[in-house]
Amino acid sequence: MFIYSIFDKKANVHRSQLVCGDDAEAVRSVARVANNGNSDLFMFCDDFALYNLGELNVNSGAIAPYSPIKFVCNVSALIKIDKSSES
Repeated sequence: MFIYSIFDKKANVHRSQLVCGDDAEAVRSVARVANNGNSDLFMFCDDFALYNLGELNVNSGAIAPYSPIKFVCNVSALIKIDKSSES
């Protein structure tokens, strides 16, 4: 398993950590939230990016952090809703 984080570019902090099996699963999870028209990830999608922080051993609980952490994608690339139609 891997530990992911949403990086807030404006606040310069990592928020909203999640544990997923791979990058594709993490992207799907973030896309689900980002495409909710009421979420900050949707409203300010250009301000956020998804990063893989490291590996989590689910048996021992040990965390092996990546250095440097791995960029996965910008949240803006996940938006499927037409923002111009949102009111």
